[in-house]
Amino acid sequence: MVLTILRDVWKSYNSNYVLRGINLVVDEGDIVGIIGRSGSGKTTLIKLIGLLERIDRGELIVLGRDSKGLTDSEASSLRLKELGIIPQTFNLIPYLTVLENITLPLYLLGIKKSVRESIALELLRRFDLQHLTSKYPHELSSGEQQRVLIIRAFINKPKLVLADEPTAYLDFENSELVYTMFKEFISEFKTSIVITATNANDILVNCRKYLLSNGVLTSI
Repeated sequence: MVLTILRDVWKSYNSNYVLRGINLVVDEGDIVGIIGRSGSGKTTLIKLIGLLERIDRGELIVLGRDSKGLTDSEASSLRLKELGIIPQTFNLIPYLTVLENITLPLYLLGIKKSVRESIALELLRRFDLQHLTSKYPHELSSGEQQRVLIIRAFINKPKLVLADEPTAYLDFENSELVYTMFKEFISEFKTSIVITATNANDILVNCRKYLLSNGVLTSI
């Protein structure tokens, strides 16, 4: 099953094109790695696929929906129900606890408190993070924050997860923990993932790799 299709997608800011004629297909179960240096357009590509921004021209199909035909409300609903997004910078809500941050997508989907907390606590225990339940983001290390973000991204069992340089600010040990989590979630939920990195060593080994340079995407 095809989850996402980009055909000749272009994106500009202030008349400066940062993505040029992007072509990419993400199938069910795919692991896609996008490698590129800082400023190459990786984050923009993640935002487009995540329906956080609009393409200038071309065609973008996300989970069977043409992005051009989606209202902002419809894009938000699709993102909440079917996508998981792990941004480049930590974006946990500072005034919510770890448990509240993780369960936020389920809260927005209308799932009752006892159910959403049970799901979150099971995942926290699974990755030996249950001691963080009542802590706030400022009390967490970088590695802990990133692992909490990953649990939040996968908690609604999304069809597609978009991870923007998830190990950029982590040491080797924490990077390994992050990728262990990815592998377990991908295996269990059959989730597809698009992951970006500046270095080929910072993406999952068994992925389909692309290079993004000067706004152009090529298979490597």
